Amino acid sequence: MSAANQLRQKTKRRWPARLLRWAAALLVVMGIVALVCGFLMYATPKWYQPMSATDDGVENLQGNAQKDVLELANRFDNAAFTETTWTITQDEINAELAAPTLHWPGVSAPMIIFAPGKVTVCARVKGVPGGDPAGGVVTVELKVQTVAGSGGNDLLIALERVYAGKLRVPQSVVRRVIEPQLAGLGPKVHQALLMNSGETTAREYSAMITEWIDHAVSGQAYRPHFVRRQRPVILKEVRVEDGRITFYMAPGVRPGP
Repeated sequence: MSAANQLRQKTKRRWPARLLRWAAALLVVMGIVALVCGFLMYATPKWYQPMSATDDGVENLQGNAQKDVLELANRFDNAAFTETTWTITQDEINAELAAPTLHWPGVSAPMIIFAPGKVTVCARVKGVPGGDPAGGVVTVELKVQTVAGSGGNDLLIALERVYAGKLRVPQSVVRRVIEPQLAGLGPKVHQALLMNSGETTAREYSAMITEWIDHAVSGQAYRPHFVRRQRPVILKEVRVEDGRITFYMAPGVRPGP
């Protein structure tokens, strides 16, 4: 047998061994990736730090939040209501969310983070893998901007990122799985408001919050409005800054019969 034929025979014998080595290496890499993804999903992200009802200062923050809300309600109920600006901090909201009397179907320990142009909502969600009986931590990042529209300002709310634990959920999964679930939250929003705030609040605000969620899923700008005791109110601008959110509101046009 010539030297060339011997070389070809050796090469043929080496290919199965090489394929096995490549397959083993690929399985090892896939295993490592799966372990890392599992660890990230079960891990609690460092930004998730919900308040507890027993934390120092929570009662004072809850009192401030309730005073702010009551003050805004009084402005709406004033016959001379024109334009108004209202600000609330993330600490005040998180203190209210920590109240033991609040109930959220399938959700526990919610919290919110405000950053320039961005609102982040986090909570433990039943059924999501995690190292807690209450479920894993789900984080939803929203871009919130006021943009110029025809005849005034419009509000743009866009779903930017979703995390399960520390693991960022791929956009394909967000579009295929998460967005349809968010789009169907209307009845749960109404139920949560009804349980926690009563029939009047649920009737006045559940439609507005559902509309926000729907536009966040679609990414379309719109002109938000709501009705407070039969008085239409429009949001002219929403400004999100570090640790606080500010709403600029004005009387709306009462729809015709």
